Amino acid sequence: MIDLIIDTDSAIDDWWAILFLLMHPEVNVLAITVVATGEAHGLAGAKNIAKLCALVGKLDIPIAYGQAKPLSGDNAFPDDIRKGVDRMMRISLPDHPNPCIGDNAVELLRQTLSRQSATVLAIGPHTNLAKFCKDHSKLWSKIERLVVMGGAVKAGGNIKILLPNMRDEDDVAEWNIYCDPLAAKIVFDSGVPIELVPLDLTNDHPIKPDFVDAVNARREYPCLDFVAQTFERIRVEWGDNVADNGCYYWDIVAAFVVLLRSHVSSDVKGMTVDETTGQIIVGAAHQSVKQITSLQLSNAEFIEMYLGVFKPLCLPKPAASSSVATSALAPASVFFTSADDDGRSPQPSGRRPAESLRTAGYSAGTFFSGVLPQPPGRRRAQSLGLQTSSSVTLDDPAGTLPTSSGGIETPSLSASNSSAD
Repeated sequence: MIDLIIDTDSAIDDWWAILFLLMHPEVNVLAITVVATGEAHGLAGAKNIAKLCALVGKLDIPIAYGQAKPLSGDNAFPDDIRKGVDRMMRISLPDHPNPCIGDNAVELLRQTLSRQSATVLAIGPHTNLAKFCKDHSKLWSKIERLVVMGGAVKAGGNIKILLPNMRDEDDVAEWNIYCDPLAAKIVFDSGVPIELVPLDLTNDHPIKPDFVDAVNARREYPCLDFVAQTFERIRVEWGDNVADNGCYYWDIVAAFVVLLRSHVSSDVKGMTVDETTGQIIVGAAHQSVKQITSLQLSNAEFIEMYLGVFKPLCLPKPAASSSVATSALAPASVFFTSADDDGRSPQPSGRRPAESLRTAGYSAGTFFSGVLPQPPGRRRAQSLGLQTSSSVTLDDPAGTLPTSSGGIETPSLSASNSSAD
């Protein structure tokens, strides 16, 4: 079992990866921190992550977002991109019934890592992690592995795609590093064991029509119906060329690296980050970083590994004369193993398809027979010593944040983000 903390900017490919990890039987997600200097704004991104947790019935995972300003500079995603992910691409999911959302990601990291060591998956800018490294250096060693999706080593950058006025020679970075290059430099220079998943690797894993077709063929699974809707919204918002040629597995590759240590090739190099441009600088004088250079999965295995974890969500109806067998509730194998199983398990009798359930506002616990619903209380939050009775507000001059009736309850975290907006 891998004890995992996810640090995310709550973007589309993050959603795909997070759903996979939440469902994987060998992953125990301890906490999710949202870095507010990436694609999503802090509170909006955290609320969207809470919806994904609710979608799979994981109601007690604590979530917190960090400061809104990078440690240096003002590099940022275009406003229209940020508004889109804040609104979850206008995809409707039921709200988490009782979300545990805090406004101090660094404090949630501190409280989680003070209790145990963990792997950290960083799939956004490094603002939260750099502040945690600086403020709580004695706990930094509790990070057993830091798997980073970010950077471009020999590959070109991907900034100009969204900022077309950038000069070609300046396009040397990847967005997760570019948004807060000083924070990335602090993390790279810290000596934490980094496993880097750069554009050099993810460029070899474009999303092809067969993956989209496979997801669409399994839309009776609510998680995969959500993933299918993200592809539809990408096509509507950004056009056919982006939908057909501009999407990569990015954060899913990083999620696979967390799990498949025996299926990767790597090369250890000294690396740091230019704190102005976000360019990865390679040199023997810098801290050693394990660059993941290949992921040894065929395209078919890649697709099956991703889709396979969602199989427990829809189970055949048990025989009326017998109780549900223990094996029926066991997690699915990582790969599909049945030659005649196309992944479309029959819907239990009397249950409506995922689409009607979603629009009717059903929560995960009322439908998913393969996920035992957890109480709506704050079990893990309470185990971390967090208070859950206070509320938080966030200035939203652009009017981009999703609305919620009754406000958002959050943990009262003892430290504050002194530099947050």
